[in-house]
Amino acid sequence: MPTYMADYNGRFAKVPRQVHDAHRPVREDEDLDLIFSWREQRRLTDNLTLRYERKLYSLRETKELRRYAGKYVDVYQFPDGRIEVRAGGASIPYHTYDKIGEIDQGAIVENKRLGHALRISSVIQANRDNRRVKVPSTSASK
Repeated sequence: MPTYMADYNGRFAKVPRQVHDAHRPVREDEDLDLIFSWREQRRLTDNLTLRYERKLYSLRETKELRRYAGKYVDVYQFPDGRIEVRAGGASIPYHTYDKIGEIDQGAIVENKRLGHALRISSVIQANRDNRRVKVPSTSASK
């Protein structure tokens, strides 16, 4: 890597017009993780749920959080794929529900007419799962 950088800088480096370094140190109150994260706003429903990246996020109900029902909260997606829901500058605990579930064929009782329905549902499920791969995502994780 050092030889590559030296070669690259030798070919493309330019002398700056001014030698003054305009960079400043990071302040104590600045959080670089939040600064470099992707932020979107989502409306919190009356049930304290929101949708993001084709998933349903259910927030834990508290008296303080209840005041945000019907209002917008921030959803932060970090470069490592982590998701954080924040309101009023504070992180909110949640759990997710993936709307694209899977059919558990073992839980279905055997029936002589069920075979055809299961074949149809597996084709629909396969197409749906393929759709998941084709849709672009801002998430770094799979």
